[in-house]
Amino acid sequence: MTESQALTRCKAGIAAWQNAFNNQDAHGCAAQYCHDAVMHARPFGTFTGREQIQQF
Repeated sequence: MTESQALTRCKAGIAAWQNAFNNQDAHGCAAQYCHDAVMHARPFGTFTGREQIQQF
């Protein structure tokens, strides 16, 4: 994958997350993370995996 292709994919992922967030779509937001992602959301805590991220 070229740098340009990677940047295009990153921008698409960011846009998808923003769209889901703006539409209050927790499933759509969580879908942008890998299955075993770890999200640190201070001061709310640490969330591991898509299911916990979606519940947050």
